[in-house]
Amino acid sequence: MTTLGLTVKVNNQSADSVIVITNGRPIISWIFDPIDIVVPDEYGEIISQTVIEQADFRVRIGTSQTNWGTWMFAGSVKHTGVVSSTARSWAYSGPLLEKGVTYYGQILVKDTEGNFSSWETFSLLFNQVPVATAVTLTPANPSVDDDLKLTYSYSDPDSHLESGTLIKWFRNNVYERQFDNQITINNDLLRYNDTWTAHVLPSDSYETGARAISNVALVTTGAPVSSGIKILPLVPNENDILKADYVFSGDIVEDKSRIRWYVNESLDESVNDQKFVRLSIVAGDKVRFETQPFDGVKLGKTVASETATIVSSKFAVENVRVEGRRNPLDILTLRPIIAWEVLSPSGKIAEYVSIRIGNAPGSDNVYSTTINSRQRSFNVPENLLNRGSDYFVSIAVNDTATFENYAISHFKTTGSRWVDKASNNGWTIEAVFATDGSTFDEANYQIIRIQDGTQFGEVRIYSDRFAFMASDITFSTIEDLSRFRILTIVGEGKDVKMYMDRKLILDASGLFDQSTTDKQLEFGSVQGTLTVKYQSFCYTVDGSFHPGVADEFKDLQFHKYADFPFHEAVGLKGFVEDNENRKVFAINPNDDNESGSVLAIAVGSKKPFNTAVRTFSPINNASRSPNSVYKVFSHARGASVFRGHFIDNYDHLIDFTGTSVDPVDNGWELVQNIGTSSARQNNGWEIDTTV
Repeated sequence: MTTLGLTVKVNNQSADSVIVITNGRPIISWIFDPIDIVVPDEYGEIISQTVIEQADFRVRIGTSQTNWGTWMFAGSVKHTGVVSSTARSWAYSGPLLEKGVTYYGQILVKDTEGNFSSWETFSLLFNQVPVATAVTLTPANPSVDDDLKLTYSYSDPDSHLESGTLIKWFRNNVYERQFDNQITINNDLLRYNDTWTAHVLPSDSYETGARAISNVALVTTGAPVSSGIKILPLVPNENDILKADYVFSGDIVEDKSRIRWYVNESLDESVNDQKFVRLSIVAGDKVRFETQPFDGVKLGKTVASETATIVSSKFAVENVRVEGRRNPLDILTLRPIIAWEVLSPSGKIAEYVSIRIGNAPGSDNVYSTTINSRQRSFNVPENLLNRGSDYFVSIAVNDTATFENYAISHFKTTGSRWVDKASNNGWTIEAVFATDGSTFDEANYQIIRIQDGTQFGEVRIYSDRFAFMASDITFSTIEDLSRFRILTIVGEGKDVKMYMDRKLILDASGLFDQSTTDKQLEFGSVQGTLTVKYQSFCYTVDGSFHPGVADEFKDLQFHKYADFPFHEAVGLKGFVEDNENRKVFAINPNDDNESGSVLAIAVGSKKPFNTAVRTFSPINNASRSPNSVYKVFSHARGASVFRGHFIDNYDHLIDFTGTSVDPVDNGWELVQNIGTSSARQNNGWEIDTTV
């Protein structure tokens, strides 16, 4: 008799070790290969063929290992007896199996020739689900500065290791899927009054146990704190608006702090809870304030400022007006009336006035005078101002002939400086432009027509070259004008020279020979369809400045002739820094991989103004704020802003006292108004343009 070989599996898993099952109907399967017996004749032809197939099988299952794997094994749970079948699997059917119990089984197979296999054994463990207990969130009432942490205990009746446990977080009863399986919620995710719970679904890799839910954690707030307590200005005078300055910090960002002001240790209840106050004080008074931080929920510890002694104020000028307006840009007359108001210290009278007029804030290159007078207005003398020009008037007063704290106003005269001042003694024109790059056609061009009151001529711009036309026409060499180039035209007498990107490209000396008495500057299209895109078009009538030849070229101030809404000019802007007049301008490289640059130039020097980061983006506009404090350079990535000269005196007409408006939150900055050094900001303000 032959012993048959079997390979047994439970739920398709090898039966070499205990098989963990998760339901009460396991499937037992085995491998039995039928035997094919072939009988050939003497010639190799098959004369008979017999297939030996499975005839029957027996399965026994019990809870004891006694006699396991032998004919004596009892099979106390299931004993199938002989099952006549060729099937290679059998699904358990019998008494309900119990969780946590290990069952022992065996199977025997007989074939159609009467051969038996040996009893092949297998064992089953009906799995018990794991349990999560002591599911706890700590702290139970976290503040917004605390991390929220989850802890729990895992246990498994069958001693299976934890594997595949799922953790779910709920904020305000809303499932937050993004926090799945985290055991810590960082404090930057906590918000006051939020509730948090965690659900734990334990797993032993076979099954998931019952959901266990943590305690509810309510996000609370700690007591707020005030620090850095001080009175601003640091050296206040009787005319100052005082600020209760402090740093408020707490779990809730809303500042509802209680503020009390004391003058000579007497509480002034009329200004309770006000950050900005104008107190009834005189020189020598002692002032302090106390604040108790409050966020609307909890009160913090009361802290007090140091006592400030009120000093006598200095003379101050404010509300400087030109022709009755502040910073007007359309003054018609060349003899405008300048008026101002004076704030005087108690018991003093302003006897002297210093008046400066210049082309930059605080400068006096146009006019400067000191007047022994109490007057509050001034008529600009004749023959000082020009049409179409920017000016800054600076006023200071004192009871002696020494001055500080100048108040500055910017104004601009109307009209054309070319018509008013152009002459054949010298002028310079500069434009930044690009053509459409079309094929050259002598009949297709745009012009820059120049009449300076003595001579007349015309610059022609073709798609790839220039020409100068007066009594005769002269052409330049062929150039690439399809990308933006800088054209500089310099004229004096009968000579005209043209430069491209600061290099001489056409010498028309002696050719500016047509006479005229008109003064006019024109540019545009008069013939053909050529397109020219201008970024800027500027001029000066102060002389003929040849690039690389005239030293004055580095300090040259062009007057904007035209604006182009989509390609604004990068112009020269003036300001004062360290008592030195400077000009700020922007340059754009032709290389697209290089960044635009901002430079400030003064006599004999230049100073770079770095942008926040290298933007690799051309600068397309340079502007300044109406009060000339900030210089703004815009580019494709955003804007960079610089602060570069003394700010104006604090405007005492602006009064925020008794209101709920915080000036700092509305773009205002409170500064001391004693001396120029205290009225400056050490660091410039930058906008990151990379975001």
